[in-house]
Amino acid sequence: MTHPPLSITKDVKSMSDHYTLPDLSGVLPVRPIKVKKHGFADKWKLLFLAIIFALISVVVIVAWGPGLYADYLIKNDPLIIEDATIFDGNCRTKKMITECKATLSYRYEGENKLKSVDFSFLSLSSGDYETDVVVQKSDPNNATLTLALDEFWNRLSVGVVLVGIMIATCILFIKRFVLISSSISATKTASMLRLSWAKITSRKESMGRIKLGYSPLVTHSKKRTILSSFAKNEVPYLHYDEKSNETFGLVAVRADDRLPVLLDDRFERLDLTPSERASGEQVLTNRLVS
Repeated sequence: MTHPPLSITKDVKSMSDHYTLPDLSGVLPVRPIKVKKHGFADKWKLLFLAIIFALISVVVIVAWGPGLYADYLIKNDPLIIEDATIFDGNCRTKKMITECKATLSYRYEGENKLKSVDFSFLSLSSGDYETDVVVQKSDPNNATLTLALDEFWNRLSVGVVLVGIMIATCILFIKRFVLISSSISATKTASMLRLSWAKITSRKESMGRIKLGYSPLVTHSKKRTILSSFAKNEVPYLHYDEKSNETFGLVAVRADDRLPVLLDDRFERLDLTPSERASGEQVLTNRLVS
């Protein structure tokens, strides 16, 4: 079975119901069919990325949380130290993030104290800052700069947004991992399947393997892009639609909301008998010709 070469545009067009794609009814036998090979890619990569983003969010909380809490206490109980000295104080701005570091030396009730501080905040400008040393009245060992207090809500907002993005991304990766895992488990059981077209959105080749991104044209399913990996001895079923200038693949769809499986050109990913496979290929070929 031969097919036109894969053609992928740089900008994937929006979904449309006006493709000149042949009807796929009757290609598969009407009986429960088991999927022999699902091809779903990057399952463990998703879990790995979820762990990485979770760890990054923990690092951000550990790195920024104590300093923000200490400055919050000072902000609610401040005392400016007039004769304090600031050593090695500097602020550097990189990509709108200003990072400040300084060593504070001050005297309180006859006792010399030394404190190192560092904090970051979002800033659209750069330049010199005027600042003083401020301590917590009830705990003079807790000291910072008035600049840190002036930018407190800025720092808190940046931290919350950053951690929020990390956690949200982690959750999305976990949900995707669970969806792929449940879809893989579902393929182990025979089920009524129907064929549908799927738009090919990406292609990547590495070490003889092909990884395709596809978006099934299934009405009951959410619009999502799925990745499928084909081994060296597998060839994906591809059909080029001249009207839309898009390339499509065939997917086997279950009745539930599990991920559809992208098929190879010989339907070897499905548990079919030789006669069922030959009959399906013939029906599909006739419809493509007509």
